[in-house]
Amino acid sequence: MRTLVSKVSNSHPVKRHFEELLERHYPNQPHITLMRDCETRWNSTLHMLETIMRQREAVEALANDRIMRGFNDFQRPIAYQHWSDVLDIIPSIIHVLKPAESATKLASQHDSTLSSYIPMSKGLSKQLDNMLESEEHARGVGSMLDEMVEKWRDRMAWVLKPTPGRDSDLAEETVYETFHAATILDPRYKMKYLSRDDAAKEKARMAVVNIVMRFSRREAEENMDVASDHDEPPVLAPAANAPAVNAPATNAPAANAPVANAPADNTAPDAEPAVHLARLERDEFQRAMASAMESDGSDDGAHDAPRDVRQEGSNELEVYLRQSIAKANVDPMEYWSLRQEAFPLLAPVAAAFFGLSSLERNVRTHV
Repeated sequence: MRTLVSKVSNSHPVKRHFEELLERHYPNQPHITLMRDCETRWNSTLHMLETIMRQREAVEALANDRIMRGFNDFQRPIAYQHWSDVLDIIPSIIHVLKPAESATKLASQHDSTLSSYIPMSKGLSKQLDNMLESEEHARGVGSMLDEMVEKWRDRMAWVLKPTPGRDSDLAEETVYETFHAATILDPRYKMKYLSRDDAAKEKARMAVVNIVMRFSRREAEENMDVASDHDEPPVLAPAANAPAVNAPATNAPAANAPVANAPADNTAPDAEPAVHLARLERDEFQRAMASAMESDGSDDGAHDAPRDVRQEGSNELEVYLRQSIAKANVDPMEYWSLRQEAFPLLAPVAAAFFGLSSLERNVRTHV
């Protein structure tokens, strides 16, 4: 069928003859252009087969016409005696390909998020398995279904069951901290669609905790930067005997100036103000350091007992997972916005995941 559609598109005589067949079999009806499939376009094979079935009589007449016999690359499959048998099997193929189209449309919605990827993959695998078990759906396409299920599982293994050393563009840790963490933080899914293996579950949990720790560390660093930007340098008081800056020069003798030809003194009067100023600057700096420690609320007790973010994040995650799974129509962003106080560590991480969809939507709007 793919070759026939290609000939209709590329050969002018075949195209003209097909239009005549359409007028003969479907008079006074709008004609549909046969759609060619393309490897780089998802669901294009499904759409091609659908356009063929909507004009089946004209397509079958063209396949049996002698105009097609001149093409060596157009041959009827050996397993079928007539072209009508080939066309009879196409509805079953369409039924097999439909779930993939549904999954593609779900992933392409404007509000789709990273958390839907694993549930979508599991759902498609389940539909294909059900078709294999159904004699009605698998009739005539059983081998194709087997091959499709095997290829799908192999292709999705990198995200459903990430393992070290697997031939994938993403490392195991990255897969857990993106797809698995996003799925866990989606209240509609949580751990429902993840692997049942205990080791894999623990890796997924730890991925969320690790992200929480990074978020907390980054927030602390940003707060320190903001605090340092607002700190003002201490104002130093002028020394009692420090010489005035830019004081006008005068030839008049100072009130306490030594008498000429007086005996030399072993001290250096000019060095005393500089030493006093240095001592004053050191004292002022030490007082400023003490004041800064008091102003940002830090003390020795806080350093002795640092906050255990890992344990707090783990506790929040366990409390969250023990709660019931949300309904399918719940908005994850709204869910977490209402629970910021209950989950102060998890909520910012969830917002980062589920806020990406709106960000990408804005980018597409402006491009």
